[in-house]
Amino acid sequence: MDNDRGADACRKRVNGLAGDYARCVDVKVNDNSAKTGSERYVEVVYTYALGMDGLGEAVVSYKVFEDGFIKTTLAMRLRERTFDMPEFGMMFKTDADFDNLTWVWRRFF
Repeated sequence: MDNDRGADACRKRVNGLAGDYARCVDVKVNDNSAKTGSERYVEVVYTYALGMDGLGEAVVSYKVFEDGFIKTTLAMRLRERTFDMPEFGMMFKTDADFDNLTWVWRRFF
């Protein structure tokens, strides 16, 4: 978006609503618990359709390892339509009583 000229309000609103109207369309479970070492985990993959007019899909993967480590991955698959996407991310909420959490993250630009 070009802040000096203002943003296209319609386009901005479509992007803003994409996450509000996301709906889960697929869930897959990959059970690698029979393997050993770092290959031993259970993975749950959720696919969400974004927006009301089919903007694309968000795919969220949770790999849970036997030591309690959880690797979370978020990816987006856009439809052919192109638009300016101001933000892409995921909100992570826990109960306030959950006091043993270590958050390790990498940021790519």
